[in-house]
Amino acid sequence: MSLRIVTAAVQDNVVEGDNTVCVPWWSYTKTALAAAALVLVSENRLDLDAPVRGRSFTLRHLLQHRAGLPEYGHLTAYHAAVKAGETPWSVPEMLQHVRADTLVFEPGHGWAYSNVGYLLVRELIEEATGMSIGPALHRLVFSPLDILDTKIASVPADLDATVWGNRTRYHPGWVYHGLLIGTAVSAALLLHRLLEGRLLPPILLSAMVAPYPVGGPIPPRPWQTCGYGLGLMVGVGDPHGRYFGHSGAGPMEALRRFTNAEDVNATVLPLLSRLRKSLKPLNAVRWLSLINHDVAQAQYSVGVRRGPRVGMMKLSRCADERRLRL
Repeated sequence: MSLRIVTAAVQDNVVEGDNTVCVPWWSYTKTALAAAALVLVSENRLDLDAPVRGRSFTLRHLLQHRAGLPEYGHLTAYHAAVKAGETPWSVPEMLQHVRADTLVFEPGHGWAYSNVGYLLVRELIEEATGMSIGPALHRLVFSPLDILDTKIASVPADLDATVWGNRTRYHPGWVYHGLLIGTAVSAALLLHRLLEGRLLPPILLSAMVAPYPVGGPIPPRPWQTCGYGLGLMVGVGDPHGRYFGHSGAGPMEALRRFTNAEDVNATVLPLLSRLRKSLKPLNAVRWLSLINHDVAQAQYSVGVRRGPRVGMMKLSRCADERRLRL
């Protein structure tokens, strides 16, 4: 099996990498959605702690997966419909399938990952801006961060031009909160510039990176203790301390993007397609000098375990952790 590596790096504000091919961002889209929602909070157009649509949960609960909403990714019928190539369910159909009116716990008194919750975040953004989610994300997040080559995938053909193609004709409408696609450079720059403080006021960036603890190690993520902030996975691990980022997966790829709270002046994002069973060739890749090899090897084992998929990791080292704590 051939090995393809696409990389993007940001070091001392110099960007290097492949900006000619796009990749699906899958659940890394949640980080962009959370950032957009928090921009609207800063503009007093959304309230972080007010009840949402008469329900007992808040926007903060939704962003942190603490609203108690169920998850359609657990439904056998959902995966069967995706595999069969069916047209995505309408939002009302999906909510009926998942029984979204029934909470799995009292808001604020538990944690459960929910794509349904981020669908509501998307809808709140669209309602507040009067825009569909693609233009809204560009206005609120990407344009201020000078990231101009992302888009929301709406039809199967939008995935054809991504680096791994779309042989299965997967429909991005099955990702109800929206599926961003963009270059590796843009993926690296989003997290890099967001955590540099270029988008959000200090109090909201501080809230974004403050984790709710959700347990211990979750291989292959690079931490020993983990939590979830507002649209960011947060953990502590070796060798660099605190990590921030987000993972995601689709029917053809798995990805990871993490930033490490040691030096915000260096960021690296490698993308690999059709991994070999042997990981030895990875040892020669230049970016491995920036991160712990054991962490990298664990990351790529995801692709190995799941067959001809993709492993992806982003790490950034932040020189002064206090800059992120604010």
